[in-house]
Amino acid sequence: MNGALKTNLSKLFQVIITLLIILIVVDIIMLLALTFFSLKSSTTHLILRFDLLVSALTFLVFLISLNNFADKRAFLKENWILLLTSFPVLFILWAFQGLYIVVYVLPVFNIVKIYSMVRTINKIGSKFLKFSKETGLGYGIIIVTSVYFLGSIAFFLVENGVNPNLNGFEGALWFMMASMTTTGYGDIVPVTGIGRIIGSIAMLTGVGFASYATASVASVIFHQLREERDKEAEQLKELTTKFRGERKADDEEIKELLRNILQRMDEKEEK
Repeated sequence: MNGALKTNLSKLFQVIITLLIILIVVDIIMLLALTFFSLKSSTTHLILRFDLLVSALTFLVFLISLNNFADKRAFLKENWILLLTSFPVLFILWAFQGLYIVVYVLPVFNIVKIYSMVRTINKIGSKFLKFSKETGLGYGIIIVTSVYFLGSIAFFLVENGVNPNLNGFEGALWFMMASMTTTGYGDIVPVTGIGRIIGSIAMLTGVGFASYATASVASVIFHQLREERDKEAEQLKELTTKFRGERKADDEEIKELLRNILQRMDEKEEK
């Protein structure tokens, strides 16, 4: 039972790793936008909060991995990049709050953190690739990412200039995000037929991926539970067979002992 629990926890950790990689990819895109584009204050705050969430989850994965590693010093030496990824951009703003130098420090730190996040994906990517191969989740992520960016570009091209609520490419990215997550804030509504089609595709893709991801993870967990159950059943079968063999041997020994006793009694009677 402990072995089964340990295996299930390992599978759960793989799910967390997969989620972390997806969030890191999104965080990289957002930090690139924050570094090279002039964004609204509300969008900047949203990106910083999202980066704080990703940083916290990365630090949690770091602590779990460190706890499971025997040689702590060797782990820190090989995986120090996870600590750098765990450092939120928001801390830089707090550290240099009110100082003009933050204008220069923040972009540099963003680039350094983006580099660390790419290195982090390479570090933990092996587990993700294994999990992705079992579930096919990688193909779903590629499709969702492609739909998001291609849809954002297409929506901007068809709605820009005719949609009064669309203020630049940032608005197109926000519309696709709201549509694919089915939150539907309603602050940006398509006014063209093609724009509505793009929005519909985004919603169907988001809902479909969420359902597919849930089903894939559940399938892996159920498959693992079935393997554990079959393994325990096989072990029980082996124990039963062994017990029957030992019992048969004991029965033969008892029968042999009784025959010896009877034979001795017969010999005494003859004398």
